[in-house]
Amino acid sequence: MPDHPTRPLTAREADIIRHTEAGLSPHRIATALYISEQAVRTTLLRAYRRLGVRTCDQAVQGLNRPGGNRS
Repeated sequence: MPDHPTRPLTAREADIIRHTEAGLSPHRIATALYISEQAVRTTLLRAYRRLGVRTCDQAVQGLNRPGGNRS
């Protein structure tokens, strides 16, 4: 896993990771953010690539790192 994302996460990517961390399903995240479930899944995959990770747990760890867009 890289020490820092190659590019910072977008606000939307960070928001969706935070919702996932809170235990929400893609369907519930989509409903809460008024976007499609497919948009949630695509955004998560894009965030995983930026962070250089493959799982949600790794993405949350990446988000919590310095430079990981944790607000």
